[in-house]
Amino acid sequence: MPAIEAQLTPLLAGLFFLSESDAPLELVSCPRPAGALPSPELLTALGEPATAPVQVVELPYFLRNHTSPTGVLGDAALAARYQALQDFLTQQLSPVQVYRVGSGPQVHAYALGEAEGQLVGFKTVLIET
Repeated sequence: MPAIEAQLTPLLAGLFFLSESDAPLELVSCPRPAGALPSPELLTALGEPATAPVQVVELPYFLRNHTSPTGVLGDAALAARYQALQDFLTQQLSPVQVYRVGSGPQVHAYALGEAEGQLVGFKTVLIET
């Protein structure tokens, strides 16, 4: 597992999720709970309330405005970095899902996929008012 995290760390360096505030993308890893996800055990492992509302979205949908050369970033080279991150996650982990935890205005988002019994990916904070 450390190899995946070591490869993921430089891909995340300096990347932010643009919403009403810009929050960094941070490496996250936790043991994969048994059973279907999302689950109260997953939320607890992530430090979230076990009863928090969760919305699941696909990674390409979640990053769509960041991976588009004409998206919110206004920078094709930066959009290519987000695309490289998305490609890495979808190629190295399975399946990758984004778990949006909580209800506005502050939502915690976790993009996680499985490798060797661990869930690995990134987390960020969305401000939605």
